[in-house]
Amino acid sequence: MANPLNKRIPRELKSDFGKYAALFLFLALTIFLTSGFLVADNSMKSAYDESFEKYNIEDGHFILKHRLNDALKAKVEKKGVKIHETFYKQPITSKNHKLRIFILRKKINVQDLLEGRLPEKSDEIAVDRLFARNNSMKTGDKIKVGGSTRRITGLVALTDYSALFENNTDSMLNATFFGVAVVTGKSFEKIDEPLNYQYSWLNDKKDMTDGERRKQGEGIIKVLVKDSLSNVKEVVPRIDNQAINFTGEDLGGDKAMFLLMLYIIIVILAFIFGVTTRSTLEAEAGSIGTLRASGFSSMEMVTHYTVLPILVTLAAAIVGNIFGYWKGKELIAGMYYNSYSLTTYRTLWNSEAFLLTTVVPCIIIAIVIFAVMWWTFRLSPMNFLRRDFKKRKPKHAVKLGEMPFLMRFRVRIVLQNKTTYFLMFLGVSLACILLLFGLMLKPLLDHYSDAIKKTQIAKYQYVLKAPVPVRQKGIERYAMGELEINERDDMSVYGIRYHSEYLPDLKLPEKKNEVIATTGYMEKYNVKVGDTVRVKKKYSKKVYRFKIAGSYNYTGAFSVFMTKPNFEKNFNKRGGYFNGYFSDTKIKKLKKKYVATIITEDDLKKMSNQLEKSIGGFFRIQTAFSIMLYMLMIYLLAKLIVEKNADSISMVKILGYSNGEVGRLYNRATAFVVTVSLIVCSFASVPVVGVLYKFMAKEKMKGWLEYYVPDWMVPLIIAIGVLSYFVIQKILTIKIRRIPMSQALKNME
Repeated sequence: MANPLNKRIPRELKSDFGKYAALFLFLALTIFLTSGFLVADNSMKSAYDESFEKYNIEDGHFILKHRLNDALKAKVEKKGVKIHETFYKQPITSKNHKLRIFILRKKINVQDLLEGRLPEKSDEIAVDRLFARNNSMKTGDKIKVGGSTRRITGLVALTDYSALFENNTDSMLNATFFGVAVVTGKSFEKIDEPLNYQYSWLNDKKDMTDGERRKQGEGIIKVLVKDSLSNVKEVVPRIDNQAINFTGEDLGGDKAMFLLMLYIIIVILAFIFGVTTRSTLEAEAGSIGTLRASGFSSMEMVTHYTVLPILVTLAAAIVGNIFGYWKGKELIAGMYYNSYSLTTYRTLWNSEAFLLTTVVPCIIIAIVIFAVMWWTFRLSPMNFLRRDFKKRKPKHAVKLGEMPFLMRFRVRIVLQNKTTYFLMFLGVSLACILLLFGLMLKPLLDHYSDAIKKTQIAKYQYVLKAPVPVRQKGIERYAMGELEINERDDMSVYGIRYHSEYLPDLKLPEKKNEVIATTGYMEKYNVKVGDTVRVKKKYSKKVYRFKIAGSYNYTGAFSVFMTKPNFEKNFNKRGGYFNGYFSDTKIKKLKKKYVATIITEDDLKKMSNQLEKSIGGFFRIQTAFSIMLYMLMIYLLAKLIVEKNADSISMVKILGYSNGEVGRLYNRATAFVVTVSLIVCSFASVPVVGVLYKFMAKEKMKGWLEYYVPDWMVPLIIAIGVLSYFVIQKILTIKIRRIPMSQALKNME
């Protein structure tokens, strides 16, 4: 038989519609974002995983200085692989952007056509979709590359460049200044640029483990190095290829963060449900006592008061999931497509998303509410009739001393609602942390860009293919090598002359194994002066151990500095060896064919530029979300305080206080708690977010962006909080005005 108490549910919903509507909307929004993320992430991750077989993605590649001869090719293919030519040319566009151009792929690393058509004529080209978007290009536009103009016929995704890393050692992709494209064979021949001899391989055995792939890659490296070390420019097994793997590692990487945020919010909302429902019990104590005395069991009463919060949660979950599948996934997918050059994906039904965003929240809400209700309904019917909700003996009142009356009154309000104000403090804490995360991105990136300008070694840092002597005023030679810190990060090792004009503050140690390390490297890996670090030579088992003799503020990369003589000793180079120039002007006499790369300010800032483009939208959403969270928490809990004190408010009105005076009595008490919470939580959020940022950056970020919060950030968060409460206070004042004087008289015993 159905519980007759359930007939009261619609009436209860109507009587407190504002509370339930606010909770419903916020729950639905939270689940909308989480569900959208889970569906989009799962769908794109599935498309990414399927792309390896669908588009025949390489198992690795190597780049040679000269064409591969048949004998060496045969030796490599004995390792159980098939070699394919994937040559490319890399001209500079009219906008000074690098465009890596391949011949149309048919057998390996096959391109995915996203829009338009593939090129058919020598004056046509299909460019990467993300590169085109970042540079405001579309099909039909003309682009000047390789000394000639070509018309864009289509937008593509190259499956071996889902993340647009120009070099595998780069700390961050740069989809604005670097892109990829495909042309016809005849068009490729007309491009007047050096040919890069890249060869990609496919394994004969398809179902290999990561360990087997790595072992095979090491075997190919050994063959190439042993046979033709001087000819090898790069060997990159797929398992180590950032352009392929970075996307897959990121897809799904934010799942834990989204779910953690969801469940923290759910738990806080569950306690709000519990506290507000407890308040309802106190308001309806007389009726509950009568029903209990009439024969209704504690379980029946608990079930009745638990049903509505669960129904609201379930309705919010259903609505949130519907909109998440419909629009949320597009929002999240758009963020990923702003970061990566992804192939076409299809939306997949995600039963896990439904479970995590519907079943689990309902269970959490039910457990918290049930626990609160069960604790309350342990009381006897007589306790309810007497409105006595205390099982313990009443504590002695806190003596407040010689305070003014109004101050004592407000302090009493705070002390009588300790639990509610504590929840308010927790809500403000969470909102401040989320708000700081949302607001910090732009200042952090701006700070990084400014630091690049201040710490840049030279305006132009040339890295050479070979030591080519050049005479030009103001240039300085240096030696540089690359070592591996771990699978994620690399380290640049500089050999600098004594009393360098470009590094005048750098005091180089004399000992062979001592170096000066950059602050970014030391901060990310918790390295201190006096520590000995272990780094590895790429494609080798050779290990180097360096003692950190000091630090240097250089933001551009993870680097260590030593004297040129010590560099030559450590790396077995002849005296006077160099492979680079520092210069504040372009070196005009240096031929292009001898230059491996030129590092400029734009190159160093590509991490910040790409982060702004890729995740800037997400951080703005988070900012808006955290403000909404804050306002919701304050509104619901402040509203609860007003409702719990309705009798007192009514009595104060009877004593002659106006609505405005009563509003100031109660609202200012809440305003005090909110302001103190805001100040404490805003300042506390800076180190808390710093710890979280360092943890996430160390695990997910290649390279390092120094954690930075400007001085104005905390006052801004406090100002946003105060302004938001001002809006809420106006709503609460209206509610106080609606409490009649008769309220106190009705509930008098």
